[in-house]
Amino acid sequence: MTETEALILTSIRSLSEKIDALRRDLVAEMRAPREALERTPGRRKEPDVTTLLHAIVATERRDSNFTSAELSAHAHLSEPECVALRCALLATVGSLEPKRIGKFLHRIAGRSFGGLSVHRLDADRNGAIWKIVAAEVREWR
Repeated sequence: MTETEALILTSIRSLSEKIDALRRDLVAEMRAPREALERTPGRRKEPDVTTLLHAIVATERRDSNFTSAELSAHAHLSEPECVALRCALLATVGSLEPKRIGKFLHRIAGRSFGGLSVHRLDADRNGAIWKIVAAEVREWR
């Protein structure tokens, strides 16, 4: 084996080791928990559902049932709590369209966010009827 061939073989082995190290790093990164991936810069953050639910409570009253169309209509008003609702809807849902609001509410239904949860009660000709309630606190024994 000539000196040139030995140098080429050494370079190939070095490149192969670097590729293996990159492959291991890539596999480890792909297996990382989702939470770790969400913390990396540039990734989309989870919407602030708690702020949205508090804005809905402020405009709709806690004991009141509502539809996504009513939320959309309230979001177009100029009262301060309605402006807060509009901002929360745009930040969380990304739209003021009743259909998109309803789909979002359906996706988060039953889950607790900041001590509140949204529940679908029924449906009528105007769409699904929703209600925000205090989330149940469950004790683990």
